[in-house]
Amino acid sequence: MRKKFLILWAALALFVATPAITWAQDYDSNNTEVVEGDYGEEGEYMGPDDDFEAEYNDASTTSDTTTNTGGMSSRMKGIAAILLGVLIFLGILWMIGHMLYEIFIRKNPFQPLKQEDMLAARSAAGRPAEETEEEKNQVLDLLETERLSWTPLYDEDDSRVITKKSMIDSSAATIEKIKEIAPTDAETIDVVNSFIDIMKTSRKREFDGSKLLVTLLVIFCILMVWGMGWKSIPFFVFGGVAYILSCMKPTFMLYDRDIKGKTGRGALNWLLGGVFGMIAGAQTIRTTTHWSDGSTTTDDDHTQHFIAWAIGIIVIVIMLSLMLVWAAVNYLRNYVFYR
Repeated sequence: MRKKFLILWAALALFVATPAITWAQDYDSNNTEVVEGDYGEEGEYMGPDDDFEAEYNDASTTSDTTTNTGGMSSRMKGIAAILLGVLIFLGILWMIGHMLYEIFIRKNPFQPLKQEDMLAARSAAGRPAEETEEEKNQVLDLLETERLSWTPLYDEDDSRVITKKSMIDSSAATIEKIKEIAPTDAETIDVVNSFIDIMKTSRKREFDGSKLLVTLLVIFCILMVWGMGWKSIPFFVFGGVAYILSCMKPTFMLYDRDIKGKTGRGALNWLLGGVFGMIAGAQTIRTTTHWSDGSTTTDDDHTQHFIAWAIGIIVIVIMLSLMLVWAAVNYLRNYVFYR
């Protein structure tokens, strides 16, 4: 999957970049103007003929040529910016399309064995309908050997779970070997299907992102619609959807994290916790003044609250504006380069 992703992304970049760069070069060559005339040793423009006055020569420069060169440079920068924007947009579309495919469209490759299918396979191979005792033991040995390669659950030898993608790949290869054996005994098939159920469960995806960040995004979008209308939120909604999809982590990665004793609190949760901790820790400074006539006055200073809320709102808005960035990071971690 990693190689396919990198190859497709490189091909897409080349497909977009090649015609754009060629067009830019042709555009510059067709729109470059050459200023004819006499030039001095220092490159200063001397005028259209030899009678041009010397004092004017000092003030004359290659301004026209410089202007054209600057124009070419600015056009190339503009084209480069457009090209980069197109590549980023196509990359985001690819990312969201791939996540939607993995979650909603792609069928689970691990399907339970059916006795009639095994009987048909044995019949097609010209083998007896019933499996031999040796074949049954071979199937059970393959399953047990594969199960022992899984990770012990909380240091218990009897209970094991899949915690890496390599374990799923190895287990899938074992199932293919069992299909070649084609067991027909009902009890044997039930054992194999129980093994397959564990594999299917390990591949399922669960949301493992910041629910607090998503909640803040919903509140922010409601406020934006109330204050500025619906046209103000498509970017944030788009980023929020991409973030939610990117946080759908395979179950085996969650098992691996739990067994290692990690909390699962990501950087975003820590940052949000710090923001709300700062707001909660702000204090009101109360000053009580006792006057000579026996009266007292009390003044409250809420500056810390104002500063904390201002900083907190700014940080949260920046975090919400970078939802696509968080989505890209999670996508690479949960869909492309996960182990």
